[in-house]
Amino acid sequence: AQSMEPQHVLRITPASLTFDRTEEHLISLENLTDKFVAIKIRTTAPDRYYVRPAFNVISPRETIKVQISLTKEELSTVEETSAFQVLAIELEKEVTNDDLKKLWKEVEASKIARYKIYSKVKPIPYSLRKNKGEQNDLEDVQFWDFSTLF
Repeated sequence: AQSMEPQHVLRITPASLTFDRTEEHLISLENLTDKFVAIKIRTTAPDRYYVRPAFNVISPRETIKVQISLTKEELSTVEETSAFQVLAIELEKEVTNDDLKKLWKEVEASKIARYKIYSKVKPIPYSLRKNKGEQNDLEDVQFWDFSTLF
């Protein structure tokens, strides 16, 4: 059987993430092939996010969920954009986690399919920031109706 183009190995949804005081997002990685696929996820901001699982093997035609969450609750005061890279390799057979480490070290670059997911962290509103100097200045504080938080 002819191997698929590397880029047609996975379908990833959503294609971009926005953290707006949201603690976490789930992304779906769907294996579009009839083979086992090993995946590895990297980010440009490793101290900013937890990714679980960052390594995995997806069975043929199966979908897995990956949880991406912010490491710090205190969100940024400036908008930040970062990216995740999902690397995928088609496997001839299912592998154990120990084999997986070895596999990623030895795989040829041409066999790796690469996908990008962009992530934006919205700045926290001034009124909700901790440490903004004058604590007793309530003039500009926004009161959120509880119903908007859910």
